Amino acid sequence: MENSVVGNLLVAAPALDGTLFQRSVCLLLHQDQENVIGVVLNRPLFGEVRVPQENSPALLIKQSLHFGGPHVGPVFALHDCADLAEMETGAGLYMASSQKHMQRLLADASLSCRLIVGHVQWSIKDLQSQLSSELWRVLPATPEAVFEPDERMWSDLARKSATLHLAHLVGAKHIPRHPALN
Repeated sequence: MENSVVGNLLVAAPALDGTLFQRSVCLLLHQDQENVIGVVLNRPLFGEVRVPQENSPALLIKQSLHFGGPHVGPVFALHDCADLAEMETGAGLYMASSQKHMQRLLADASLSCRLIVGHVQWSIKDLQSQLSSELWRVLPATPEAVFEPDERMWSDLARKSATLHLAHLVGAKHIPRHPALN
């Protein structure tokens, strides 16, 4: 791929129904000469998480742990706090995996945070092929999209990507939310 795709979202097309990626939204985190790594955002595994703390009882967090993909990896937090960032993944989106940062992120309810375990990996060639076959729509990642509730994330982003695709096809610079505003 000539340009980096890091910091973009992949929104699954209906052609991926019946697969692991049915109605999924993936955030692309890393790209090198051969591979692209991302995480599925909208696959919660289970609800409450207990976070161990030094010299005090474990903190019970009302935060879902999400399945990031079939490849094994550590639990990490995708969040919107630059002060607790270990890596930036897009405009206003950060990652953290250290216990110190995770505890602070999970203890502060005012911060947006998504816990993820696992990841997805494509070869550059495979991802290019899937994009050419229109199995995915690409959108820039924003904190609003990444932290949208799981049950609405795919449908809202699929609608947004379809609108942007239609606008591109017809050469429109803007399509209003409500057709009556045309």
